[in-house]
Amino acid sequence: MVKIVWTEMSIEDLKEIFEYISEDSIRYATITVDKIYLRAQVISDNPYIGWSPR
Repeated sequence: MVKIVWTEMSIEDLKEIFEYISEDSIRYATITVDKIYLRAQVISDNPYIGWSPR
């Protein structure tokens, strides 16, 4: 398992993404940020996902 480090900058970016989308829909802003967070967890749990030997 790989450790994901959320920097202050990345957290701020997620907040800005949420704020931008929430101008139209709080529901979709929440869904989008949750998907980003969950995808990071998938990568953490499966660090070789998408990797292909040459």
